[in-house]
Amino acid sequence: MVQTKSKRKAEHVPLLFAPFALPRQTDSYENKLIIVFQLITMKRLLVFALLLLIGNYCHAQLLPTIKKLKGLHNASFTEILKFKASFQDEVAIDTFKNQVDFISAEPQVGGYFSNKGRNDVYLFDGNKCIWLNLRDTTYEIKKEAIYGQECRTLPYWVKQMAAYTKFPSKIKQLKDTVINEVAYNHTRITIQDSTVKAEHIYEYVDIIINKLSLLPYSVISRIHGFADDGALVGWTEEHIFTGYKVNAETFPDLSDARVPENFRLSAKTVKPAMLTAGIKAPLIKLADTTGKSFDIEKLKGRLVLLNFTTNGCPHCINAAQMLKRLNDKYKATGLAIISIYQLGVNNKASVTKFDRKYQVQYSSYTTEKTAADIYHLQGYPNFYLLDKQGNIIQAYDGFYAALEKELTDKIDQLK
Repeated sequence: MVQTKSKRKAEHVPLLFAPFALPRQTDSYENKLIIVFQLITMKRLLVFALLLLIGNYCHAQLLPTIKKLKGLHNASFTEILKFKASFQDEVAIDTFKNQVDFISAEPQVGGYFSNKGRNDVYLFDGNKCIWLNLRDTTYEIKKEAIYGQECRTLPYWVKQMAAYTKFPSKIKQLKDTVINEVAYNHTRITIQDSTVKAEHIYEYVDIIINKLSLLPYSVISRIHGFADDGALVGWTEEHIFTGYKVNAETFPDLSDARVPENFRLSAKTVKPAMLTAGIKAPLIKLADTTGKSFDIEKLKGRLVLLNFTTNGCPHCINAAQMLKRLNDKYKATGLAIISIYQLGVNNKASVTKFDRKYQVQYSSYTTEKTAADIYHLQGYPNFYLLDKQGNIIQAYDGFYAALEKELTDKIDQLK
């Protein structure tokens, strides 16, 4: 009796898994390649699914808070604002008493607000934002709700959180933050993280949320990048919210912000034109960091570049880096670069610290406050290029991306 091989029934493979059904014969080279390809494809899909799952989980951490805040009618709370720029040594701290009327139809920040700080008050009613300067009882009015970090209060961050949820891949759930033995959700949004010109450029936002109330405890924004003029700047901005009182039956009307009667409109300053070419550079009193006086006339016979600068200015830092390159390039040709700091805003210790921190190799001097009027300065930095007789060749107002080339071209013509 001859035995015949029984036919194997074809196994049904669901369509969903059809791409991963392995070939029956695995002895051929082609089939082995197919197996490897299918396994790699499966691994990639699993990784993608895992990332999607993580992203949706992190995304979900913000949604209850957004829903909670958008469901509020009003809120009162205390806000502590901490701000530190990369070029500053100290953290600026202010405390605001805030009131918010949540209005979903308000397009800018989703509500009206009153922020009252130690020296500043901001009132936004949907049509205008009033800034009251309590130092000199002056005010300004703008259409925009956001003046600066002082106005980036709770309604602003609610709108930002809603925008972040549209990009789940940028949201990451971090380990709980423990504050006073209470665990808080900690979510990080990575808006940017890259390397540009060998510099780490980033923008992160950390949101700390109370697990029980679902209300934000703090929002921390960290930024490091290039300004429009090429200056490398950064800052950390933290908002801490405490003492919430929500949906009060009696609440002030924030829909009609008004300027108090005793406040006057802030005077607009007219920026003076810088000194013109051809005139002799005015003499001003200068002193080095040891207190020894110096006279610009001692530099006759050399090209001179005056750098009117100040400590705590990002553009002045970038200017210092530019001047270092110019000094290295033209020092041997006789170019004299001197930095001039106005007293009152600066002192000998701050000048010494700045020069050491940014490796300044050219001379630095302090001068009296009157120098700003004499040289028509309005802001910093400003530059004057002088010829060998001490006459002004050209003035340069502020620091900007093309300045180094402009100075290089002009010096090359004159040396």
